[in-house]
Amino acid sequence: MNHLKTLPLIAERKFDGGDRWKVGGDEPPPSPDGMEQFEKWAMDFLNRRRPATFRWAPAGSRLETFKVGAEAVVLVGAPPATGKTAWAGQVYLDCMRVNEDMRVLVANVEMSTGSLLDRHLARLSGVGYGYIQERNYSESAKPRLMAAIEELRELKPRLEFLTPPFTIEHLAERAVNFGADLVVVDYCQRFDHEKRSSDQRAQANRVMEALRRLADDERGVLAISAVNRGGYGKDATIAAFRESSELEYGADSAWLLIRDGDSPSVTLRCVKNRHGRIGDVQLLFDGSRQQFDADPAELEWIPQ
Repeated sequence: MNHLKTLPLIAERKFDGGDRWKVGGDEPPPSPDGMEQFEKWAMDFLNRRRPATFRWAPAGSRLETFKVGAEAVVLVGAPPATGKTAWAGQVYLDCMRVNEDMRVLVANVEMSTGSLLDRHLARLSGVGYGYIQERNYSESAKPRLMAAIEELRELKPRLEFLTPPFTIEHLAERAVNFGADLVVVDYCQRFDHEKRSSDQRAQANRVMEALRRLADDERGVLAISAVNRGGYGKDATIAAFRESSELEYGADSAWLLIRDGDSPSVTLRCVKNRHGRIGDVQLLFDGSRQQFDADPAELEWIPQ
């Protein structure tokens, strides 16, 4: 086929006011913000600016492999009781501790603000999560608890927990009004939409579309997802995400937390990465402290 013969037809197309282009007439008008976007990109490039990456992990740690930053949607999936909420909490709170001006909006559908703060208190104080939940901590632990509470008090003005309704519209409104740099959604499948669809795939598509818009407005998005049964084993792949095509296509990177029963050993598997490699990072999870650490037995990133 001679592709050159098709060029005049493309150049002669004209918008007819509907959703089609017709042959004949003028060039289609540029999108209203097309040149604005181009000029912003050109200026950012010439000034060597790139979307911000939010530091959160200790320098040199393999935890640094997991990156969150502006203009990116990062998706994390795991079965129940794997530690995905604890992982998200560690990432966003440590982002705030490292980046002093950073503001975070947390939208957790299943846990109360008090329960989330209990988890943070356990990790910052080193006092067992069970003791904190039951409020039966020892007096000797009180100085550590008070120090952790003071740190949380200092962070709280920059940390907002979304209250009902848990809809995408409310989430977007609060993200804008609060000035959030990072938006955490826990978890995608439980978020509603004013045009709710009975089709789960269509619903997931609308949620991811809204998250992409938040990211395109120079925010970071950390989205937690449920997974199907295929995500429960050591051979889990990107297909483990429920409503997989909608979620995986919209994310810039996608990760799975894989845990064998109650073992402290957890695999953090990158199954998609638009801007880097994919592979596994071996972690250790201390449920008592709600803390993930890189497994010292694993010396390097394990590419897939």
